[in-house]
Amino acid sequence: MSQPLLRRRWFSAAATTAWALVLVGSVTAWPSAVFGDPSPPDPSTLTLNWSVSHPASSPPALSNATAAYDSDDPPSIVVFGGRQTDGTLSGATWVWNGSTWTGYTDSQPPARELASMAFDPSLHQLILFGGRDSHGDFLGDTWAWNGRTWKQLSPAGSTPSPRAGASLAYDPAGRLVLFGGTGSTPAAPAASPNAGPNSGSDTTTSAGAASTNPTNAAAAPTTLSDTWQWDGTTWVQGPAAGPPARTDSQMSYDSTAGATVLFSGQTNPAGSGTPALASDTWSWNGSTWAPQASAQTPPARSGGVFSDVPAIGGPLLVSGAGANGALQDGWVWTAHGWAPIQSAGHPSPRGDASGAFDAATSTLVLFGGLDQAGSAVADTDLITASVPTVTVPGTQAPSPSTTAVPSVAQPVPPAPTTTVKSVPPAVVVPSAPTTAPPAPAGPGAMSLAASLHMVRQGASVQLSGSGFEPGSVVTITFHSAPELIGHSVADRDGAFTATVAVPRSASPGEHHFVAQGVAPSGGTTELIAAVLVLGPIGSHGPSGVQTAIMVALSFLIPGAAWTAMSGSSWWRRRKASITDAPS
Repeated sequence: MSQPLLRRRWFSAAATTAWALVLVGSVTAWPSAVFGDPSPPDPSTLTLNWSVSHPASSPPALSNATAAYDSDDPPSIVVFGGRQTDGTLSGATWVWNGSTWTGYTDSQPPARELASMAFDPSLHQLILFGGRDSHGDFLGDTWAWNGRTWKQLSPAGSTPSPRAGASLAYDPAGRLVLFGGTGSTPAAPAASPNAGPNSGSDTTTSAGAASTNPTNAAAAPTTLSDTWQWDGTTWVQGPAAGPPARTDSQMSYDSTAGATVLFSGQTNPAGSGTPALASDTWSWNGSTWAPQASAQTPPARSGGVFSDVPAIGGPLLVSGAGANGALQDGWVWTAHGWAPIQSAGHPSPRGDASGAFDAATSTLVLFGGLDQAGSAVADTDLITASVPTVTVPGTQAPSPSTTAVPSVAQPVPPAPTTTVKSVPPAVVVPSAPTTAPPAPAGPGAMSLAASLHMVRQGASVQLSGSGFEPGSVVTITFHSAPELIGHSVADRDGAFTATVAVPRSASPGEHHFVAQGVAPSGGTTELIAAVLVLGPIGSHGPSGVQTAIMVALSFLIPGAAWTAMSGSSWWRRRKASITDAPS
């Protein structure tokens, strides 16, 4: 066979293969996320879809309540406290399971409003701090919610001074970071390193009523600008340099950028009349604050809901009280700054609502707040996003599918040896681009970090840890899968690295890698690193049957094309030979 003819056949087979794949691809149009494309959609192409849920059970109308997502089993949105329509404060806990609310009234913290709450993944608990009680006194107590009950904690050493309206969120150092609020600057530090566990903070009496330190109660309210970090055991004061003083600002962990973002807030004390609002944006990297610039900026506000949504490229900001009243807009903070997102469903403007992103249902959940008339409302708003899909060439583009933005994957600090709350069954899916894991914290320091914050089923993740006995074996498990998924040996500094795979049986949600080994003290130590397994965006991926068909056709069609062309060539040569044969 001549070389030109051979080349033509190969090119024809390749072209046939390409067209065959296009035809096979028309069976299903998949969004880019299914192929592993981690790039978030352009915010200008997104639409926030608002709807109102009418569950059989619901909290009363509330404003100034606090809310956070509890990713443990069962995953839920937890709302505590708030001001009711008659002016009294709530002391009840309400849990949203994705379809209805369940109320808890026994063994609750004292009633309050403007408290601060965030999920501590090292303790598998929600941490609640401060607020303002029914007497107008500021509170400085710390509580933990384990999914069923509250327990007051007694942090050793210094604690933040009593305050209301402080911002609290997860931070890149694996802690919770607290900033600002409205409080009373004490004449002396809240506590000295040698003081009792509750010195300088409010405590709860045996009768369950909150008592306030008289020194703090007597001082005039002011806005605060101090930074504190919760390390799972105690509060540690951060650097003095940071954003200007403010209260009731919006703060969220940004898992896409690995930073905590603070926006706007009220610069005069909460409840002091017409609010004076800041319009700046700040980023916290775990140790320092830095101002952030953006070509566009949302209207300044207080009491908005700001929650991490990795699928759209960063935290999502909705609602809040602006200079001219309640807001109903939507904005996302991305690597390029702030970007507005159009809304559908005519959301009700509101300020001082409570809310958080529910990763289990991929929905941002808002409850209550104050409407334009200043009246508390009792509706449950569910917000999802229309994410554009990517169509395989040669197919008709489907209409955008409505799915909510899945959130918050975050690295986790070392876990205590004794787990306070059982970790839920696992769930896993798509992943973000691979980046080098953070270096271990150094000899003797206990840490565990994962190279990916968002993962897919079967994805490879590199773990880096330290704090083990040099030369000892470190075993690695995934909390929802009891079997061993990897092991390593600690080097002479007690550090290790290992590449492991996320179990394919994992389901969407937040999960943890667990590294267990021998501590330098001789005891057993267990460290955890959290990852977020995201649910699919838009339409689902191909089924196993579709995948098998596509693979089979990718081989069969080129083979059939080659056979057909070879037969055709043989027939042409034979015909030519018959025609040219002497008669």
